[in-house]
Amino acid sequence: MGTARRRNFAPVRAIERGLAVLQDLSLYKGAHPQQIARRLDLPRPTVVRLLETLEGLGFVERSPSDGSWHPTLYVRSLSDGYNDEAWVRECAAPEIELLGKQVLWPVDLHTLQADMMLVRESTHRTSPFSIQHGLVGTRLPLLQTSSGRAFVSFCPDEERDAIIDRLSRHPAPENALARDPQRIAQLVATTRRQGYGLRCGELIPATNSFSVP
Repeated sequence: MGTARRRNFAPVRAIERGLAVLQDLSLYKGAHPQQIARRLDLPRPTVVRLLETLEGLGFVERSPSDGSWHPTLYVRSLSDGYNDEAWVRECAAPEIELLGKQVLWPVDLHTLQADMMLVRESTHRTSPFSIQHGLVGTRLPLLQTSSGRAFVSFCPDEERDAIIDRLSRHPAPENALARDPQRIAQLVATTRRQGYGLRCGELIPATNSFSVP
């Protein structure tokens, strides 16, 4: 099942087992009760009761031909409330928090959104060296951030060309660099050679940052 988390209460055993059975069926594209019982180390009668309960709720069905159980289309309803932002944060948060504890400096995760860099997760709130807080959800000019420079330098050429073309036609001052093909080419070459994007003083005075793709 998923990664275990610290709990301050006793788990509901039936829910844990029911979700484990549903996950097993999804993973193996269907199974017989004895197979599920063996993989999950559960009594076969317990597995049968769980399957029948899930069947009553519409999440699984039994094949009339061989008696195997399979997930139904209804299980897709469990993912309707899921979104990419939650997934990114769930995956990234433990990793950047661990890195933040090692280096002490703030660590951010940025992704591209509408030709800008979106701060998806950050350790600014816990870093002893941070002079900024509340950055999560902030959108930053692509070419003035180390993350944006890393992105445009390591993304496919056609994607970079399309992004730079859109930025060059936007009159905002922060897009001035996009209107200078020679400087863009130099930036990309330097960033690729270094292996990381670099920002020194731009955007936020008296601060520097570097980003890896």
